[in-house]
Amino acid sequence: MVCLLDSGVNNLHPLLQSFLPDSNLYTYNESWGTGDSARSGGHGTGVAGLTLYGDLTDALSHSERIQIFYGLESYKIFHPQSSNDPELYGAITISAVLTPVIDRPNNPRV
Repeated sequence: MVCLLDSGVNNLHPLLQSFLPDSNLYTYNESWGTGDSARSGGHGTGVAGLTLYGDLTDALSHSERIQIFYGLESYKIFHPQSSNDPELYGAITISAVLTPVIDRPNNPRV
């Protein structure tokens, strides 16, 4: 399991939905939701795709099946319209690391 700390992930993206169920989406602030809110159109979602597939140029250059042996978790730590107090960066990071571990302690993750 790979746990992403970012702007959230759009887990309905066709390349991601099999690897990131709703139960693996977390957020620091419930009012933000868990979906990707990056101004650039999906930073967290792009990172999730890169984590799973690497450079798609390589994946699309052959017709062999791509094998992925892990899933994703997403913990939203950032929202562009709601900045975090820098004094809380450490606490937010601790929450982002511990919440998925507490929720699913038997999932090996990075």
